[in-house]
Amino acid sequence: MFVLQVAVVVLLAIGAVVMLALAAQRESTREADNRSLAVAQGFASSPGIAQALKSPDPTAILQPRVAEAQTGSGVDFLGVLNRDGIYYALSSLSGQAGVRTTTDMAPLLAGRTVKEEAVGSLGPQVRVFVPVKGPDGTVDGVVGAGITLEHVSDRVTGQLPAVLGAAVGAVVVTTGGAAVLSRRLLRQTRGLGPAEITGRLWRQLPAG
Repeated sequence: MFVLQVAVVVLLAIGAVVMLALAAQRESTREADNRSLAVAQGFASSPGIAQALKSPDPTAILQPRVAEAQTGSGVDFLGVLNRDGIYYALSSLSGQAGVRTTTDMAPLLAGRTVKEEAVGSLGPQVRVFVPVKGPDGTVDGVVGAGITLEHVSDRVTGQLPAVLGAAVGAVVVTTGGAAVLSRRLLRQTRGLGPAEITGRLWRQLPAG
């Protein structure tokens, strides 16, 4: 009986760990989305970005600003694209402007924000693209920001020791309590098992 109780507790603990890990993965991905969105929107609304997109040499103006803004922002890349989806500036590819995005530009040119998981220059990533609009509301370009899935997973991995520790603690407390209860019952029943107790009860019943 005690072994069965321990097995049930361990299985429940494993299930809880899996569920908590999946929840942590979802939460980490959501945080990556939100951070990428905040950085992209913040940069897109920065003074001079829309004007730089219309300048004779957007890369010369935007590349230093992109590199500076990405540092310490918590995202792995930050970039500015033209309406054709070609990067004028990209923090992860300094000096290599002209790379084309794989993101569908149609919704962006329609003024909508795009969130996606895709493969970029840094590998699989969570990324967000927001349109840069001029004073007349026309979309002049796009700002994108993202975090690699590797870093999303790293954040989940960092939470696992606490999750595993809680699970192990629950198993220890539960099995310890079950062991104490089992020993107490054995003392009270003088070591008799369930079958023996049932047999004695039947024998004590009046014949009828």
